[in-house]
Amino acid sequence: GLPRVKEIDMTAAFTTSEILKLTGGRLMRGIAFEKQGSVCADINELSAGQWFIALRESQNDSHDLLGQAHRLGAIGCIVQDRRRYPFAHPDTKLIGVENPLDAYLELAREARERVSPKVVAITGSSGKSTTRDMCCSVASINFRIHSSSVNRPDARGRDEIRQMAGSGRFPRVRSGKPGSAAPEHLI
Repeated sequence: GLPRVKEIDMTAAFTTSEILKLTGGRLMRGIAFEKQGSVCADINELSAGQWFIALRESQNDSHDLLGQAHRLGAIGCIVQDRRRYPFAHPDTKLIGVENPLDAYLELAREARERVSPKVVAITGSSGKSTTRDMCCSVASINFRIHSSSVNRPDARGRDEIRQMAGSGRFPRVRSGKPGSAAPEHLI
């Protein structure tokens, strides 16, 4: 097989005021300060100094994990705007938004605009991952690249977008089912 292409960590960082402006959210708890942090939607990957965004899935609601996010050192949490959060530590900064998934996608769009990457979409009925790996191997000779590590066209599959900001241009390679390369899958 082909050697695995080395991925470069390029983290998009946001301040409280940037998140409030981009998402239309409001500061529900805590004090606004300008410390930057990347946004993470997976509690298992959350690191100290990141924002935790609480998304709902069919089986799980990440709003139940706000206390854990605080213990892990999150700067704060981006949550659905509700009256109260009993699971949140009293010192946790909370930014309330109408819809956390929409807010997450807006932050992903901003991260992408900061980089202005060249985007490559690979579709087909078979061979997508192999084609993606070959394209990455060739492109990495002359470019810094970021390749989607998963073939998920849903919003959670976009968590890797947080790794894609900084300066310069990065070809972005993503593979998916035929017809799945709609613009919303390429953010």
